[in-house]
Amino acid sequence: MKHIKFAEEDLQAVAQVQRLYGCESFSQAVRLATRIAAQQKRIDLPLPPVPKHAEERQPKSLRGIIQLSEEAAEAMDNAIRQVQKQADQEAHNELMQLMGDE
Repeated sequence: MKHIKFAEEDLQAVAQVQRLYGCESFSQAVRLATRIAAQQKRIDLPLPPVPKHAEERQPKSLRGIIQLSEEAAEAMDNAIRQVQKQADQEAHNELMQLMGDE
């Protein structure tokens, strides 16, 4: 499962989808909205900005969890950050591919 960071505007849009289509849950509304967007012709809308809480939030460090040398902990933290960036890019690419397939 991908982790999605919602801005307030996103939450309001999902709530609107939930009301309009009678979705029983937040998740169902997000899934429906994604499918609706994927079926529509591509329109040139700017991408929403990264939510502020997402910019400030750092990956959890392993330093306090297990005893590691400073170098090993830093290497693991860097690997975690790299994997998270790659996952974010893959999710973005998948969405762009879905939106591009008409």
